[in-house]
Amino acid sequence: MPNTQTLIAQAYSAFNRRDIDSALALMSESVSWPKASEGGRVVGKEEIRLSGPVSGRSLILTWNQLR
Repeated sequence: MPNTQTLIAQAYSAFNRRDIDSALALMSESVSWPKASEGGRVVGKEEIRLSGPVSGRSLILTWNQLR
């Protein structure tokens, strides 16, 4: 398994490419994603896909969200 710094770099790279599937592949099923423009959070990979969080810079990762 890659170290924490590598995982975070991979997630940000995917996010910056607007590649939500690659970014989410690095996170747990119960990932909690902030809705920066609206407030609140979206929880779970499917809910994140449905909400379209790749607009804006709301990608916040913690070690617990990464595999």
